[in-house]
Amino acid sequence: MSIPYYRRCERDNLVNENCLKDKSVIRVGSYRGHGIISNYLAESALEFMDIGFAFPGRYTGLTLVHFDEYRYGRLVSSRRFGIRLRSISLAIQRIQPYLLNFVIAFVVLVFVTRNQKKYDIFLMTSMSPASLLVKMLGVAKRSVLLSDDTYCLEGHLLNRAIQSFLLIVAKNLQNSLKEIWYVSPRLIKFKQQQKIIENPNVRRKIVPHGVDLRWLKWRASQKIEETTIAYFGAVVPGRGLELLLDSLNKVIEFVPNAKLKIVGEEIESYGKVLRGSVLSLNLQDHVQFIGHGKNEEDDLKKIATCAIGVAIYDGTQISILYTDSSKIKKYLSCGMPVMVSSRLPYSIDIEKARAGIAVSNDRDSIASALIRFLTDSSLRKELSVNATKYGTEFEYHHIYGEAFRSF
Repeated sequence: MSIPYYRRCERDNLVNENCLKDKSVIRVGSYRGHGIISNYLAESALEFMDIGFAFPGRYTGLTLVHFDEYRYGRLVSSRRFGIRLRSISLAIQRIQPYLLNFVIAFVVLVFVTRNQKKYDIFLMTSMSPASLLVKMLGVAKRSVLLSDDTYCLEGHLLNRAIQSFLLIVAKNLQNSLKEIWYVSPRLIKFKQQQKIIENPNVRRKIVPHGVDLRWLKWRASQKIEETTIAYFGAVVPGRGLELLLDSLNKVIEFVPNAKLKIVGEEIESYGKVLRGSVLSLNLQDHVQFIGHGKNEEDDLKKIATCAIGVAIYDGTQISILYTDSSKIKKYLSCGMPVMVSSRLPYSIDIEKARAGIAVSNDRDSIASALIRFLTDSSLRKELSVNATKYGTEFEYHHIYGEAFRSF
C-alpha cells in the first residue's frame, strides 16, 4: 500500500491554489497541539467553525470548551465554556479523567444541535466522544480524521473498559471513512499491528504537524539568549525534566550563566516535586518556571529566543513512539536546534538534517552535549541554520494545502 507523505521537499509540482475558498469547514478536537491546522482553516475556508477542548487529565486554567466562528478569514464570534467550572472539572478528573471527555461531548452536542448548520467538510483532530457525536449527527457532507490517537488497554478496570470501547469505535471509523490522515507512517504500522486497519479501499495519507514559519522572522528580530535552554510542553512525568535538572547542575560548572526556561502547564503535585529538586540542587538562579499564556503565541515568544529546545522522553508512552512530536515542530518553527532522545524514531531525521543533537537518556550524555553546544558558537550557528532549513519542509500552508487539495 503506497501512502502519500506530504512534506515540502518531496513535492515538486506543488499547487498553491486555495481549494477551501468556497467551502465551509468544522473542526472538533483538542486545541493544544492542533492550533496550527486551525490557523490554516481560519485563513483559508470561506466559513470555519473551530470547536476545541482542553486535554482531560491536564485541565487547570483553560476553558473547558471553546467555539470560534470565522468567516472570510475573520473571527465573527467566540464563546467559551467551563472556566468558572474549574473546581468541578478537576474533581471529575480526580475520580476518572475519561469522564471529563463525556462532559465535553455533552457540551459540544448541545451547541451543534442548536447551531443547526450544514458544513462541506468535518475534520476530526481527535477521536474523542465529542468528535464521534458530531460525526453521527451528519453535520457535514464529507468527513476526514486526522489521526494521532493511540489506545492501549492499561490502568484499572474502568480505564480498560473505556479504552476497549474506544478501540472498537476506532476500528469501525478507520475502516468506514473515505479518507484518514495520519501524523506519521509509524502510526499506520502501529494500527496495522493492532489489526485496526483492514479496509484497503480507505484513502490514507501521512500529514505531519505543520510549522508556522512566521516565528523565524520574529526570532531574527530578537536578541538570542545563547546560553538558555528551552523546555516547551506539559510539565508532567516522563518528559525527562528531572534528568534535565540533574544534568544542568553539571553544565553550569562549565557554563556558569546557563539557564533553563520551562514553559508549560504543570500538574500541581509534579510541579512541587520539580521545584523541590531545583532547591536541593541549588539551581534557583538557573531555572525559570513559566506557565501557559493566554494563547500559544505568548508561549512561543517565551521560548523563541532560546539557544536550543529540549525533547527528552524518559517514559515508554506509546504516543511518543508512534506519533509526530508537536513539541519538536514548535522548536523548528523558531529555527531552534533540538536536543532529542536517541531512543525516539524521529531522532534519526533530526540528526540526518543536522538540525539538532540526539542524546542517550543519561546525565553525562545530556550534560556533555549541552556543554559542547553552549560553548561552541560555530556549532550553534550551523545547527540553527539547518534547523531553519529543515523546518521549512513542513511549512503549514504547503502541508495542509496539498492535503486538502487532494481530498
